[in-house]
Formats: sequence, C-alpha cells, structure tokens
Amino acid sequence: MFDFHDFFDVSKKIEQNNVMEKEAFRRTAVSRAYYSIFKLADEYLKKNYSSIYHTFGGGGSHQKVWNMYDRCSPIDQMGISDKGFRLLDLRKKADYIENETISKSDVKLANREAEKIINRLDGSSHIKS
Repeated sequence: MFDFHDFFDVSKKIEQNNVMEKEAFRRTAVSRAYYSIFKLADEYLKKNYSSIYHTFGGGGSHQKVWNMYDRCSPIDQMGISDKGFRLLDLRKKADYIENETISKSDVKLANREAEKIINRLDGSSHIKS
C-alpha cells in the first residue's frame, strides 16, 4: 500500500534542492504537499470514524473532508481544517491557474502547513496547539 507521507517527502526534496527556479517544480511541490495531507486526513477518517465517514467521491470531496475536521467533535480539536482549506486553495492555484505564479514562499508555506497537519494526524491527540 502506498504511503502518502512520501508525497510530502517529494515536496520537501523539491524545496531543499536547487530546482525551485522552475515554476513547474514549485507547482508540483505545492500539489504533492497538499495531496499528502488530503490523503492522510482521508485515511485517518476512514480508520477512526468509519461510523460517520464514508469516502467522498466526485465534486466537493476535498471540501467535505476538511469540513469534517472543522465540524465534528473531537477531531475539530486537532485544529487542521483551516490549514487544509488554505492548502486546498493553494493547490488549486498550482494545478489550474496558469496566469498566477507559485512562488518559493508558497512552497515553503505549503510544506510548513503540511508538516503541522501530518504531525497532528500522526500524533492523533485531537488537541490544538
């Protein structure tokens, strides 16, 4: 089974190597950082909240996942929904909006926020910090 932490590793490697001069790499890094946290958040819900969560498919599935983290107790205490929504917006910009630039700062933000989400999911303490 694929480990979605590896997507985050790809994004970090792009950030740390001298390839960020090319926007394609910056866009890829943002997208991989986002998909790492989206899939880990989705898997966490499947594993721990199967009675109320069933994988969402189709349009709006990403918003529905982050809404679960925003509105359902006790996972709302993880404090990750805002970061998830922020990274979703940045990922959409990276994947779909060709006339907006993805900067090095965007990549750093994506990786910083993704790491916070990953740490909270992996720690699964349900507590904001």
